[in-house]
Amino acid sequence: ISDFCRRYWKDGNGSLWGLENYNEPWEGGGISGWARDMLQYRAIQKLIAESAHKVSPDIKILAASSIMNTEDKLFSDGSREFDQYIDIFTDHYVVPPMCYGPMVARAHGKESMETETWFVNAEYLLPQGVAQFMACGQQRLSPWHPRVLFDSLPGTENEYFIPSPVVAATAALNYFVTGTKFEKIVFKDHLPWVFQYGKDDDKNALLIVFGQLMPIAGKDPKDRLWCQVDGAAGGKMIIDNADGLLQFYDLAGNPVYKKKKSVELPMTIFPTYITCRKGAAKAAKRLAAARIEGKRPVEILPRDFTGPVARG
Repeated sequence: ISDFCRRYWKDGNGSLWGLENYNEPWEGGGISGWARDMLQYRAIQKLIAESAHKVSPDIKILAASSIMNTEDKLFSDGSREFDQYIDIFTDHYVVPPMCYGPMVARAHGKESMETETWFVNAEYLLPQGVAQFMACGQQRLSPWHPRVLFDSLPGTENEYFIPSPVVAATAALNYFVTGTKFEKIVFKDHLPWVFQYGKDDDKNALLIVFGQLMPIAGKDPKDRLWCQVDGAAGGKMIIDNADGLLQFYDLAGNPVYKKKKSVELPMTIFPTYITCRKGAAKAAKRLAAARIEGKRPVEILPRDFTGPVARG
């Protein structure tokens, strides 16, 4: 392990940045093909950490691609011994009903990373996944499998030859969010869906705006933050931009709606990237005043229950 790290770390200038103990170490066997018990898994985790840190303490040590496994394998004895052997807790498919993993990582003073977001096999899935997973507490993402980044070209021997649209979408999003951290979902009780990267007063902050969210871990409606709204298609949001306060960009980072005094965004799963020269808070205030047409979120309240129901 140390030799491997020296070869690829290259004093921080190589391709290596972290090592993860193998995926999902279920007791008695697992999808990764191993049948390791708890003691052996702990020994491997310790060996990876000590060997890598002999080369550099800056090499990140990860485990175990499931918060259930992390707690089961490394912390079930109640001790904090393995805090020293983990820099980043890894988890997967963290959606609003299952934010437990990032909370455990925070309790240990660690970051949590999403390692199974390989569902991103099209450019429009990328911002949906990134925004939703990071809103759930994941601070790092592995959003796609490398094979979705390039397409083959007939007549060539190279299987991965032409960059796919996912590459452009990834580059655009990286351009906007590099150097900023996810801050918040801007609006909690009304549309549109706005995910903020950067502080309120940061002129380089980015707002990712959706009219509709996708379920990112299956088809269960409970995995949606506001399922009764996202369950119906259609609608548009109309944003006043007569003063040019907001700058709009499409999925590929191209400027759009330039010099438009009124901007209409469809209520779809596709993102719009918005920046503001006066900071994210000013942009959010403008978006809060947007007019939504063609979609009417309804809150159903039981108005006929004026008192406790009599016990039978």
